[in-house]
Amino acid sequence: MMEKESVKYTVNVREMVEFLLRHGDIVPGDAFFSPERALLGADLHRKLQGLFKTEIEGYTAEKGLRFSKEANGVRLEVEGRCDGFYRKDGVLHVDEIKTVDSRFREENGPEPLHTAQAVCYAAILEMLPEYRSEEICIHILYYHVTEKSRTEFRTNFTESELLQYFNGLVDEYIKWISWEANRRNLLQQELCALKFPFPSYRRGQRELAVSVYKTITKNSASNIYVNAPTGIGKTISVLFPVLKAMCAAESGAEIKKIFYLTATNAGAGPPAAAAALLGDQLPELLTISLTSKEKICPLETPDCNPDTCSRARGHYDRINACLYSALLSRRQFTKEEICALSERHEVCPFELQLDLSLWCDLIIGDYNYLFDPTARLQRYFGELQNSGKKEPYVYLIDEAHNLPDRAREMYTARIQKKPFLELMRLLKGSERKTVKTLRKRASALNSFFLAKEKELERLPECSEAADPELIKRCADYTESAYELLKENAVPEELRTPILTLYFETKFFCDTAKRFDGNYYAFFDRKDRDLSYTLFCANPADLIQTCTGNALASVFFSATLLPFAFYTQALGARREEDLFIKIPSPFPPENRLAIFAADVQTTYAKRAAYYEKVAKYIMLIKEYADSACCGRGNFMVFFSSYQYLADVASLLEEDFLSAYVSVQPRSGSPSDREAFLEGFAENPQKIHIGMCVLGGAFSEGIDLPGSRLSGAMIVGVGLPMVCAERELIMKWHEEREEGSGFANAYVYPGINKVIQAAGRVIRTTEDRGFVLFLDGRYFSSRYGSLFPEDYRIKKAKNFDEVKALLFDLKL
Repeated sequence: MMEKESVKYTVNVREMVEFLLRHGDIVPGDAFFSPERALLGADLHRKLQGLFKTEIEGYTAEKGLRFSKEANGVRLEVEGRCDGFYRKDGVLHVDEIKTVDSRFREENGPEPLHTAQAVCYAAILEMLPEYRSEEICIHILYYHVTEKSRTEFRTNFTESELLQYFNGLVDEYIKWISWEANRRNLLQQELCALKFPFPSYRRGQRELAVSVYKTITKNSASNIYVNAPTGIGKTISVLFPVLKAMCAAESGAEIKKIFYLTATNAGAGPPAAAAALLGDQLPELLTISLTSKEKICPLETPDCNPDTCSRARGHYDRINACLYSALLSRRQFTKEEICALSERHEVCPFELQLDLSLWCDLIIGDYNYLFDPTARLQRYFGELQNSGKKEPYVYLIDEAHNLPDRAREMYTARIQKKPFLELMRLLKGSERKTVKTLRKRASALNSFFLAKEKELERLPECSEAADPELIKRCADYTESAYELLKENAVPEELRTPILTLYFETKFFCDTAKRFDGNYYAFFDRKDRDLSYTLFCANPADLIQTCTGNALASVFFSATLLPFAFYTQALGARREEDLFIKIPSPFPPENRLAIFAADVQTTYAKRAAYYEKVAKYIMLIKEYADSACCGRGNFMVFFSSYQYLADVASLLEEDFLSAYVSVQPRSGSPSDREAFLEGFAENPQKIHIGMCVLGGAFSEGIDLPGSRLSGAMIVGVGLPMVCAERELIMKWHEEREEGSGFANAYVYPGINKVIQAAGRVIRTTEDRGFVLFLDGRYFSSRYGSLFPEDYRIKKAKNFDEVKALLFDLKL
C-alpha cells in the first residue's frame, strides 16, 4: 500500500517568527504606518549592503534560503532572504538590518522577533556544508532614519544552541499546520460527499447552482452576474456549488477560501444560516462572520491603546493560546462567540476575529473588507493590482445592486478648509519643531482654500484634473503629521485631530494617484465651509481591480435590474463573463400590481397631491376592513422622511394612533427590531408602516405570509438632485448622448422601487398587492423597466384603483 503523500506548506521566515513569537501590546502607532517608509527602508537596506560589500571581504547580501522538514503528515518548507552574512576567523556572522524612527529605544535592546529571524537564517546557513561553523554571531543592525545613525547589537551562539532554537520553532509551527492539514483532509472528504440540503431544487435553483459550479471549475468565465428573484434560495444556490468546487478531487479547482460579501450587517444572517444548515454534513468547515471594530469593541469608543484598554495591554502574549483553544473547540464563529472568547482570554475581539479568519474556509463580511481601500483586509488583499496572478479565493457578492454606489463612496475623497483652521489654533504657541512644521503645513492648506474662496464664482463647475497644488500641500501635511505622530509624545487632545486629518489627507493623496477619466474634481461651499472633492463617477474599473485576483466572482441580487445597467456599472466584460436571469418561482397571479395615474410626485407638484396620497393610505384601511376582516399588515414607501411627514400630517390623529407606525430615524438594531415586531404573523388588527424608499425596510427584510399583505409606493424613487448625481449624469452623457438622466436617476430609482415591492411576495403561498402612485409609471421610460413577471394593471383614477383592489381576496 502506497504511503499517503505529505501535505506541503510553505512559510516565510518572518511570517513564522511573527506568528509564533509575537508578544506585548497592541501599539496605537502601528495604525499610521507609511508604505512610503517601507520603500525608503528597502532603499536604505540596499545602500547599507552595498557599503558592507566594500568594507567586508566575502560579504554576501540577499541570499535566498530554504529549509524543509516532514512530520505528522506535513512537509513544511521555510524560506526567506538573509540580509547579509560573511565568515571571519571561523565565525559565521549574520546580519538582520532594520530601519527605525525616533520611537526606537536603544536601552530596550534588540526586538526578540528580529533576533529570531536572524537565528533562523543563520541556522539554515549552518546546515549548508559550505557555511558550517562552530560559532555564530548574530548582528541586529538598526538604522535610524531621522538621525541617519546606526545601532548594532551582537549575540553569540554555538552551533547546537542555534539549531536547537530553530528546530524548536519549526516543531511548534508544525503543530499548528499538522492540525490544519488533518482538518482539511477530513473537510475534503466531507465536501466530496456533500449533498444539496433539500429534497429537491426550486425552479431556477439548479440552473443557478450549475452555472456557478461551471464558472469556477471549467474556467469558462471570470465572473458571473445573476439576477435571481426572491424565493429562489439565492444564498444556498451560490454557496453550495462553491463548496462542492472546493472538493479538489472532483472539481480540480484549488479553492482555499470563500468570501461572502454583504451590503449590510443584516445581510450576514442568510449565509451564516446556510453554513449552519450544512453543518451536519460539513463538521470540519470553519466559518466566521466579521464585525466592524466599532460594533465588536467592548469600549464605548474603540481605543486600541494599552494605557486605556486592558485587552490591548498584553494582547499578543495571550492571543495564540486563545486561537488554539478556539480552533480545537469550535467550527462557526459568530460575533457572540468571538466576544465570549475575547472576554475569557482577555484579548482584543477585533484582532481575534481577523486572526481566526486566517484558518477559516468561509469568511462573511461587509463589502468594505474587499473593496474599501481604507478598510480592506491587508492580510488577504493588500495592494490589489491586475497582475494576472490568481489567489485561491472565490468572492460571492450579495445584493450586488448596492455595490456601485457603495464603491463610489469608498473611492471618493473630500478635503475641507475648516479642520485645518481649527488645528492651527490648537497648535498655536508650541515651540516644538515638529509641531511648528505641522502648523505651517495646516496654514498652507488653509491659505489655499482662502484664495480659492475669493474666486469661487469664477471657478469651473467641475474639472477633469485634480488640483496639483492642493495635492502637494496635502502630501506635505501628511509627511509632517507622520513625523510628529511617530514621536509618541503628542498629548491626546492634539493627537486625535492630527491623526484624523492625517488619514483624510493621506486618503486624498492616494485617491489623486488613481484619478483618471472616471473622476471629476469640484469645489463646494456648504455650512460656511469650503471643500474640494475628488468624485468617482464610475467605479466599474476599480471594482474589477478588486475582484481580479480571485479564481471567480459571483455578483448576485434579487434586483440586479435593469440588468444591462448594473452589469455595466459593476464592470462586466461581455465577451468573458456569464450573465444569468432566473425567472420568478412565484405564480404571477398571486401579486396584484397597479399603476395609478392620478398622483404626481415631482418635487414641484407633489404638495398639490398630498391629500390624494393620504386618501390612498386610508383606502388600505378600507380594503383591509372589507377583504381581510379588519386585519392585515401593510407598508407605504415615500422618497424621503419629509415627504412622509407632510402626508402623515394630513391623516387624522385617531387614524395615526390606531393604525400607523413610522419608520424610526435611528438606525439602531433595537429600534429596527421594534418596528418589525409590529408586522406580526396572523395579525389581529390593521397595521400600516410608513417607510422611506432605500431605507432599512425597503430591502433586506423578510416578512412572509401574513406578516405583509400589501405595499404602496409613492413616486418613482429618483435620487435627490445633487452635485454628485449631476456628475454621474455628465459622465454617461459624454459617452452616450441621451443616456445621462436614465443612468444617474431613473435606473437607481426604479431599482429602489422594485426592492420595496419585493417585500410583499416572499413564498409561493404569499398573496398581496403593490400599488404604484405616480403618473410617470405609464411612460415606457419607467413602466418598461419592471420584471417580466409583473402583470401590471393600469388605473386612471382612484375609483379604478379601488375596483381593482377590492377584487383581490387574500
